[in-house]
Amino acid sequence: GPGGRSYAFIIDFHIRVLFAVGWAFGFSLWLRVYTDAGDEPPLPLLLAAFVPPIAIYLLYHPVLELVMAGRTPGKRMAGIRIVTQDGIVPS
Repeated sequence: GPGGRSYAFIIDFHIRVLFAVGWAFGFSLWLRVYTDAGDEPPLPLLLAAFVPPIAIYLLYHPVLELVMAGRTPGKRMAGIRIVTQDGIVPS
């Protein structure tokens, strides 16, 4: 029901945010060390700081549901998964 799906979404939301913020924070610390105090970082480095967190956030559900047979970590903890009406994993 909606309770289990909401619980799974909250868990998955927190995982996505932790990975995305962790990447952005870690990369920004590395970027600060890599560049001198007055230098502007080049555009590719700035993109490398912000594109992966966006990709993590947007592709989390589709990729994990394909790789983990219809279950994300949140769905696994909530005990739900995506299946077809026949009860098999969708293709």
